Amino acid sequence: MNYYLFEAKDFELNLVFVEEELQTFQELWEDNVSLKHIAKQMRRHPSEIALLVFDHAERGLIKKRNEDYSGFEGGRIMAQEETNLRLQDVKISETGILKLDIMELPKRCVLVISEGKVKIAALHPHAEIPL
Repeated sequence: MNYYLFEAKDFELNLVFVEEELQTFQELWEDNVSLKHIAKQMRRHPSEIALLVFDHAERGLIKKRNEDYSGFEGGRIMAQEETNLRLQDVKISETGILKLDIMELPKRCVLVISEGKVKIAALHPHAEIPL
């Protein structure tokens, strides 16, 4: 008996991508957006995006990334979250006052305050951080 990938009545994948979707995928991939977030933004099943990555990688249409996803687990893609922030020091006055000019801050950023020190990191443009 032969086994056919993704052939099940209760599991359906759409493996057709229009040009606009391919352009969106290419931009998100180059921005190091995780597969999970690419799928969410494109309103696609993560497996569809994983197969698109495989297809494009085999054809040499995308560059390999250092951190894209950790692999498959339990039939689902386990995407790495964008948690690798580049923290930069923020100056605090000698009196312990923190002054920030919001016009000079990145549009999307996070401040970390710990043990009397402050650091700032710009967030990825596609990061989804609910407040």
